[in-house]
Amino acid sequence: MSAVDGFRKSASATRRFAAWAMAATLLVNLSVIGMIAVMSIQSRQEALNDATRLTENYSRILEVSLVGFIRTVDNTLLTVVDEVNQQKARGGIDDKTLETFLRRQHTRVPEALGLRIVDALGVTRYAVGEVLARNANLSDRPYFIRHRDDPNAGLVISEPFVSWISDQWVITLSRRLNNPDGSFAGEAHMTVATTQLVRMLARLDLGPNGNSGLWTSKPTLIARHTRADPAGARTGATSPSDQLREILASGKTTAFYHARSGIDGVARQYHFRRIDGFPLFAIVGLADEDYLADWRDDVRHLAMLGGSFAVVTLLFAWLAHAAFRRREQSQLALRESEERLDLCIGGADLAMTDWDVRTDMLVFGDGWHKLLGFKPDELAPRPSTLAGMIRAEDVARARDALVQHLKGDAPMFEAEVRMRHKEGRWVWVLGRGRAVERAADGRAVRVTGIGMDITKRKQAEAEVERLSQWNELLLNSAGEGIYGVDLGGKCTFVNHAAVAILGFARNEIVGRNQHELFHHHHLDGTPYPAEECPVFATLHDGIRREVEDGFVRKNGEAFPVQMTVTPIHEAGRLVGVEVVFQDISRRKSMEAELMRLATTDALTGIANRRRFLEYMESELARVKRFTDPSFLLMMDLDNFKNVNDTWGHSVGDAALQHFADVCRLRVRQSDFFGRLGGEEFGIVLSRTDASGALQFAEDLRRSVADSPVQTAKGPISLTVSIGIAEFNPGDETPDNILVRADIALYRAKAGGRNAVVLDTSAVAD
Repeated sequence: MSAVDGFRKSASATRRFAAWAMAATLLVNLSVIGMIAVMSIQSRQEALNDATRLTENYSRILEVSLVGFIRTVDNTLLTVVDEVNQQKARGGIDDKTLETFLRRQHTRVPEALGLRIVDALGVTRYAVGEVLARNANLSDRPYFIRHRDDPNAGLVISEPFVSWISDQWVITLSRRLNNPDGSFAGEAHMTVATTQLVRMLARLDLGPNGNSGLWTSKPTLIARHTRADPAGARTGATSPSDQLREILASGKTTAFYHARSGIDGVARQYHFRRIDGFPLFAIVGLADEDYLADWRDDVRHLAMLGGSFAVVTLLFAWLAHAAFRRREQSQLALRESEERLDLCIGGADLAMTDWDVRTDMLVFGDGWHKLLGFKPDELAPRPSTLAGMIRAEDVARARDALVQHLKGDAPMFEAEVRMRHKEGRWVWVLGRGRAVERAADGRAVRVTGIGMDITKRKQAEAEVERLSQWNELLLNSAGEGIYGVDLGGKCTFVNHAAVAILGFARNEIVGRNQHELFHHHHLDGTPYPAEECPVFATLHDGIRREVEDGFVRKNGEAFPVQMTVTPIHEAGRLVGVEVVFQDISRRKSMEAELMRLATTDALTGIANRRRFLEYMESELARVKRFTDPSFLLMMDLDNFKNVNDTWGHSVGDAALQHFADVCRLRVRQSDFFGRLGGEEFGIVLSRTDASGALQFAEDLRRSVADSPVQTAKGPISLTVSIGIAEFNPGDETPDNILVRADIALYRAKAGGRNAVVLDTSAVAD
């Protein structure tokens, strides 16, 4: 078999390989399309999961606000019931005293329209606020009938109705009044406009099309808010979505669901929550068009990127295939020329040269006319003629290759150079030569060579290089950080996004152990053993992992990441892993902010009512277990309504903040301080006896009296009344302690204000 025939057989194998390569390219593109589809589905699910978590968090915040408001109203009603019972026990109700007491209680709930007491016949006997209507008969009201017929009704929240007094939608919250023998004596209730509840709903930022609502179990809409339609549906609507109606009928306390609103027709992801033991149900919804907006943009970008990748890879495959074919043809021609050179050495003149070293004569064959456009008689028979046609920057490379062969260090001369065509253009030429005659001392005395046009091959190689650079550009254009790790834990490649996020230069990452460079500590600053690293684990077991972890930037800053570690296999063998990661600092900050909003009072920065009651529960459990004494201080700023009415709410807010600052200077590290609502605050004094609690309260009272609020309108004096109650191991819930402290606080107020009163009904011996 000749060399040419052997090369043709090899070329056939190369063509089969090219066909397989084209098929592999198509499979890669199909895989990329599949990956984009999977990523889009996963991204949409993540957006839905984020929306679900947000609706749940927002519903919890809404529940905290509503529960705090309802419990404030309920505690006020309990205080009124207790006062009525005490006056009856003392011999009868003093109308003037009771009216004064009701006005003071009404100021604790400025959101309420009014506070009224109704007798057993349904006649309004006492009323304060905007809905007076004394002597009005309310015996036909459902909430009155409920209290009359059910001694254990507890707190009753009415369905919404239009008040004939205020001509607006309202609800009532009421408590039963009993005679000394336990028989029905009437009821006390507060009236609240549903517009107040809409203001509570409006505090949640649910985006342009999100909405929140408050329903009863009938179902009846109490209040609803959406930014796009602030008025929304009117109170009293009975048209919930089918999903909401089904959940209300099921008796569930919490649920997630997706529905198109029965009121405005907008599709939303909702969270349903029953308001902590009350017959009220809150829903919070994020609109699909809001929370999926970023996902739609990402899908468009992925589709464009995938399309670009497919076009580039298919073009690359086609060009590579064409380059292979051209290279086959060029190499075949070269082999044929080499074979002819071997067979016709000394006689052939097709693009050949024959150099007599001794006479320095160089003969050009006819082939040079085809190669460079010069006829043999147009070329001076000297080596300098050939060297003069070579591009200047290629001369040194060709001369070195020739010297190596002439010295015997290389079996033949070979060089790729650019030569000027007669028309003035440059042609890539593969020059090969061999010393066909040497002197006795080994010196070459005759050299025969051949030149071949390889311009097309060079152009194909340049195109392949350009496409390789384009593929690298695609990797570097990804928005996520991507890097590869070999079995030794060293980085093998890294994209621009990873370099930008980590703060290292590319050459500082590639070749370095990734764990030692930027994965060596946890977010809390503790060392991170390499064997616990998910990259290390995947390198050992080949299992794909998705985890939340932490990286460390070059400047030492630790930050949270969402990382996916995927094993890389070649020929069925694990050779490394690819890591894709995202900086999730913003998401973590948002989660922390949601937790802060749920437990902190926005005005004073101290614990809100919900967090304070949670602490009271844990403190009561500790007292029951260890019997260490603890006391609750319930504090109410005296005549605070006058501050708001005289100086305005901005000064009132400054006064509340000033009072909180004074208390912070007094409380110990073991104590707990919070705002119960309005101008009411509480402090839990742990491991403190009665005398210590009294002394602390008295010192605090004097500090408040001696520290006027400094405002732009001048100093404003404040005083505080304090009621103290002990944590009793027999208390079932913190409400028992709150009621005792509130009664003591009332006595401090009734005794002239700016006073401290200790409840002695449950003080341990």
